[in-house]
Amino acid sequence: MKKTLLPIALLGLLATAIAIAPTQTFAQEKKAGESQDAPKKKKRDGLPLAGKVAAVDKAAKSIKVGETTVVTNDETQFRKQGGSGSLDDVKVGEEVGIYYKKDGDKNIALSVRIGPRPEGGEKKKKE
Repeated sequence: MKKTLLPIALLGLLATAIAIAPTQTFAQEKKAGESQDAPKKKKRDGLPLAGKVAAVDKAAKSIKVGETTVVTNDETQFRKQGGSGSLDDVKVGEEVGIYYKKDGDKNIALSVRIGPRPEGGEKKKKE
C-alpha cells in the first residue's frame, strides 16, 4: 500500500507543478508598451494659488493674490477663457488661478489662468 501511495503522491505534485507553471509565466510577462524601468508620472513641482487679484505691478511683472506675490517671466503661460493671454489682461479684483514654484525668496509663476475657473468634469452627451 505504501509503495503505490508514494508514486501517486509524487505524480500528483508533479502534475500540480506543471499546471501552475504557465500561469506564473503569464503573470510575469509585460504588456505591450510597458516598461519596468519606465519612470512614474512626475508630480508637479509647483504650488497652486487661487483668489482675487489684490495688485498688479507691470513694471516688476508681479501679481499679488491675498498675501502672496508671484513674479512672472517669459516662460509664464497665461490663459484667458481657453485662449492665450498676457500680464496686461490681469486686472485688480479679477479671479485668477496661479501655479507657481518657489525660487529662494521669490515665487515664480509657471502658469496663470485669468478669470473664473471653467466649468469642467462634465462630458458632453452625444445625441
